[in-house]
Amino acid sequence: MQQKDKDKLTKAGFATPRGGAKGAYQNHVSRSNRVIVPYEKLRIAPVRQYFDGYVVRLLPEQYFASTGIPKDEFLASDYPIKIGENACILYRTHAPFQRFPSLEGWQVCHLEKDGQIVKERGKGVVDVGQYVLRIPALGSQKKRFEGVVQGVFAPEYTDQETNYLCKCVLTWLIIHTVGSPYTTTQAKHLQAILYRERLLDASNYEYKGMMRHGLCICPLCLRFVHVTHIPQFRERKNRIVNTQDQVGEEPADEELSVPTPGFGSWSQCGCARDQSLQNSGKSSASWGGWSVC
Repeated sequence: MQQKDKDKLTKAGFATPRGGAKGAYQNHVSRSNRVIVPYEKLRIAPVRQYFDGYVVRLLPEQYFASTGIPKDEFLASDYPIKIGENACILYRTHAPFQRFPSLEGWQVCHLEKDGQIVKERGKGVVDVGQYVLRIPALGSQKKRFEGVVQGVFAPEYTDQETNYLCKCVLTWLIIHTVGSPYTTTQAKHLQAILYRERLLDASNYEYKGMMRHGLCICPLCLRFVHVTHIPQFRERKNRIVNTQDQVGEEPADEELSVPTPGFGSWSQCGCARDQSLQNSGKSSASWGGWSVC
């Protein structure tokens, strides 16, 4: 495949939570990684599906009853949440850090291998420490940004096999874009993989609004996708939002980017419109309060 298409496939397998740095989220790493589960979402989090592990994120107000004293439940020997083992404290502002400072013996979260501090997770690397600082500057108070990133945003997680199969499906859809230089005869191995996993049924893709007449379409605006559109998609920023079906964080301090004129004209789903190829009708669907077309 052409390099620009390979780059798109590679990026599709990465977790990229925009604005996630302040929540100690990992960025531009494989989706098959440890997941951060906010304590307030633990009850609904599908933790058994996180095959690469998870860490519970608590805010100081959630953990401490008063200065230097944890809440009773965290002191119980049978309570499953243990700071420094499967949970950590995230300090996001100066006030809670001053009111509920770290306990004696606590360390800033970091990574170790064979007793030595390392910078990246990998085989034999363990997480050590109890808290992370992501505190912005405020007046004369300096910024405090300490502690290693803790994991990926929960809705972006997928296990390694599913991640691979998703990229296989995306490759198959790229092959079926308008003007694609690739053919199905060049991808017999890909067909074999999708057939084995029952992912080769064209009628199913059409039913789900991903293909029409054997060509790839945008499932939001239902317009045909041209191969030249693939590297130009305007990605909707992955805002970290609280929704009922997502284990998330508070909204990131970023506005959604509005598509600007460039290649053809842009719909808000990110697809470039080529009126000679596309359906002339408009969709009335909406996504998160934004009209998709």
